[in-house]
Order: sequence, then structure tokens, then C-alpha cells
Amino acid sequence: MKLKSRFLRQAQDKLFAEFTLSTFEGLRMTAEEIAAALALVALWALWLAVPADGQYRPSNASALQYRYSRVTLLRVVDGDTVRLDIETEPGRMARNRPCRFLRINAPELNQPGGPEAREALASFFKGKRLMVEVRAVDGFGRWLIELWAATGPRPPGSGGDSEAVNVADWMVEHGHAEKL
Repeated sequence: MKLKSRFLRQAQDKLFAEFTLSTFEGLRMTAEEIAAALALVALWALWLAVPADGQYRPSNASALQYRYSRVTLLRVVDGDTVRLDIETEPGRMARNRPCRFLRINAPELNQPGGPEAREALASFFKGKRLMVEVRAVDGFGRWLIELWAATGPRPPGSGGDSEAVNVADWMVEHGHAEKL
């Protein structure tokens, strides 16, 4: 009886080994095939990451999606980048934060139209209250933001009567930036 069970176990092991080898033998791939398969997986992952509305949101966007209405403009760096003081909690400030507008690209200061874009943005901010929505952080450590400006008595987004203007949209409408 012992001999029969040992014989059966050896036969099962041999069958399993042959099945395993024959099943995975056809899966041997060249380096080019592996690279192509990885590229397809990467494209599939990117397709999953882009929502139906086409707006790309980095993976850390959900963790950083905050709205703040106590915002002070410190400096306009160029047509799509500003430095802000943002009260993140009562009594806590994110000071001198470099922030870049989402969805647009404005010319750099050393390019044609760059200085004009910065001046237009600086003059647009005069006398306006700001509200910022932080969506993500880019590779340079800048906060990627949507910024709204309003002239009314209450900050935009607080339910007041003030009319808020999206700054990125304003820059595109006035020809100082292009949509991404």
C-alpha cells in the first residue's frame, strides 16, 4: 500500500511538472516583447488615470484637494506662476508658496509676450479677493492650483454675492496664455 501511494505521488508530481513546463514554455519573451508589454500596461494605467472629462489629475491630487479663502498675493512670478501666503488652518500659514495655475501655459519672461503676461496678471489682481483650490504638487515643489478672484465683499466660494473669475480662464480669454 505504501509503495502504491508513493508511486501515485511521484506520478502526480511528474504530471504537474510537465504541465507547468508546457504551459509556461510558450511565455518566454524577448527583451523587445517585454518592453512592448510594459508599454501597453503603462498606457492602460494612464488611460485609467485620466477621467472621462479629459482633465488629467496627478495621483496625489485627491490627497491635496483643499480650498482656502484667506489668500494673500505676494508676487506674480510670470503669467502662470504666483507666490501666495495661504491660511491653511486658523493661525497656520503656508508662507511664500510657489503656485502654478492648472490647465494653462503662459510665455516665460524671456519669451515674446512673457513680460506682458506678467504685467496683465499683476494688474488684474489689484483690488480683488482671492480663493485658491490646491490640487497637487508638481516636480518643482509648486502647488498646482485653481485660483479665483472677486471684487465683492465676501471671498469667492463662500456663498456671497461676489462674482468670482477663474484666473487661468481670464488669462486665456485675454490672450496671455494658452490652454493645455
